[in-house]
Formats: sequence, C-alpha cells, structure tokens
Amino acid sequence: EMKEGNAPEKMRALVLRLEEGKDLIQKIQDSKKEFDLLACVDENVKSQQEHLRYLEHSDIILKKVFAARDHYRKKLEKHVVSLKQVAKVTTLCEVPHDILLTAQQRSSQITFVRVKKAKMKIRKTQPTPGQLVLEQLGDQDGVVISEELKESVGIAVSYNLSELVGKGVVVRVNEILSKKVRKGLQVSFEFNDEGCLIQILHQSTLLKEFALTREHIFNMQASLKTTVLPYGDNFLWMNTLLLRRLLAWIAAEGAI
Repeated sequence: EMKEGNAPEKMRALVLRLEEGKDLIQKIQDSKKEFDLLACVDENVKSQQEHLRYLEHSDIILKKVFAARDHYRKKLEKHVVSLKQVAKVTTLCEVPHDILLTAQQRSSQITFVRVKKAKMKIRKTQPTPGQLVLEQLGDQDGVVISEELKESVGIAVSYNLSELVGKGVVVRVNEILSKKVRKGLQVSFEFNDEGCLIQILHQSTLLKEFALTREHIFNMQASLKTTVLPYGDNFLWMNTLLLRRLLAWIAAEGAI
C-alpha cells in the first residue's frame, strides 16, 4: 500500500519519522562526538585533581605563615615590654640603692646620677608646660604626686568604664544600664577651646556627649572640690577632685 500510495496518511507520517530516526542513529554512530565528550570529562577530572592538590599545598603554606606571624607577634611583644622598661628607666634615671653603695665603695661614677641631676636642674629652671601642670597636682610645697599614680593614669584619652570606677573617678552609673552594656562602655576625653569634651560610647555607638567648660574645670579645684556631681543628664556621677586630677594628668602627658 505504501509503494502504491494507498496507505493512510497517518501511516505515511509514521514511516517518515521512523526513517528520520534511523538516519539520526546512523549519524550518531558514525560521529566522534561521543569520544570527544569522554575526553572532555577526563580532562576536567584531571584539572579538578590538580586544583585540589594546589589547595592542599596552599593550606600547608598558610599554616606556616600563620605560625610565623604568631611567633613574630610574641617576639615583638617581648621587645616592646623591654623597650618600655628602657624608656621608663632612662626617663626617671633612678638607680637602686645597692648599686649606689657598690659604686661608692669602688669610687665609680654612675652616669644616671649625673643625668638625673641635670634633668632636675632643667626642670627647675626651664620647666615645660606639662611639668608645670604636674607641679600643680602636688601639695602646697609643690611636691609632685607619686610616680605610681602617674603610671596608673597613663597618657591615653580613652578609658574603659571599669578603669574609671577603679580610679574612683566614676562613682555611680545610671541604673537603667545593664551589666553587659556597662562592661563595653568607653569614656573618651578630648580637649578643645580650654575645655574638655567627654563622649561615652558603646562599641562604635555614641550614647552620651557633654562638655566641661574652662570655668567648670577651674571650679572643680575650688568651690566644687571633693564633691560628686551628675554628668550627661544623670548618665553617670563623678568625683570632681579625681576627675580634675585625671584631666590634669592627660593634659600633662600630652604636653611633655
């Protein structure tokens, strides 16, 4: 019927599709695309294996770098401690009593003794602005506050709240603040226009800001001496005498 042309139309369409499928299968069998695909897959697998070896090697190198960094950091910290000690000794020029006695017995001259005398002479004849402030912190005879207090204050203009509480500067904090927030509070001091700007921050968030005028700072060593006052809209309460002393130390360390 197909040859004679008497087959139904649906049958003729089916036969045509079968012949097209047969031709397509033959083309696939004769083509090399299958082998090309396998070669591509094999090449990609090898490339991934090489990349894995590279990552493993990089991880080993990275661990060595981190170990070297940690070793250098520890070494640097020890060096910094040593330099701080050297700076402290050379600044104060203090000589232990035992060494002085030994030097006197051997009739030896200690350079630190001569340097200390020279520094004391310069301090009396040509004091720096910072040294003048330090002398104002002493008693009526002009005796400077002990070195121990100086070291406890330091030269930083930013303190943790716990540090200020320990120094007696901050007496009380608003009760609405939780213990977790209090632990993260930072109090910074910035001098400008003969006054002081105080900022209270939690991490990078500014919680409160207030300024101490020149007149207020002056009154803290006069009429407001030995009082406890609220600051920052009752955010915290501070001892004015110790606050004045802290401000003087900060100014002195910045001027020396």
